[in-house]
Amino acid sequence: MSMPTQDGVFLWQDEAKCGGQKTSLFFDNETKAKAFCIGCPVMAECLEIALVYNYQGVWGGTTEKERRKLPIKDTRFLREEYQESGFYNPALKV
Repeated sequence: MSMPTQDGVFLWQDEAKCGGQKTSLFFDNETKAKAFCIGCPVMAECLEIALVYNYQGVWGGTTEKERRKLPIKDTRFLREEYQESGFYNPALKV
């Protein structure tokens, strides 16, 4: 489970290959965005956060459309797990 720091940045983000890139890339150019995800050491954590907070754009090597195809019960369970653990931060919800 990915724990955010107080400012809403997740601890794993320092290790992301995409660090320092303009965020618009992950909304405007799916192909280039996904290229950053290949071999990223924190791809799973990134995908997890996108599922929990229902983020838009490319996260964890997936698009919104691809994430919507994932089993709903698994996504719901993951969100509930975050809420019960106290790690869920409603301020990060888009």
